[in-house]
Amino acid sequence: MSVFYHVVMMKYRDGADAAFHEKVQEYCQAIQEACAGVLSYDYATNKATRSQGYDFAILARFESEDHHDAYQIDPNHVAMKTFMATQIEKMVVLDCTAS
Repeated sequence: MSVFYHVVMMKYRDGADAAFHEKVQEYCQAIQEACAGVLSYDYATNKATRSQGYDFAILARFESEDHHDAYQIDPNHVAMKTFMATQIEKMVVLDCTAS
């Protein structure tokens, strides 16, 4: 079975405090509950010593690329991106299908 992966690694500005991270976790829970085809949706701290400042990531798995595309325009995801944009200095995204 193929799974569609969506990984977003983020480097934040200094204002990303504990309240910010808690709110991101709340958005992640809402997305997990609201979006069809989400197999998993996690907000994680990067433990790598070679992270180049990309210290947090969204790790998402979808049943299909179509489910991922629908998630992109879901109001919960749009609200989360708007909220997070004020603190993101840099980010990198990986979207791929793997078995």
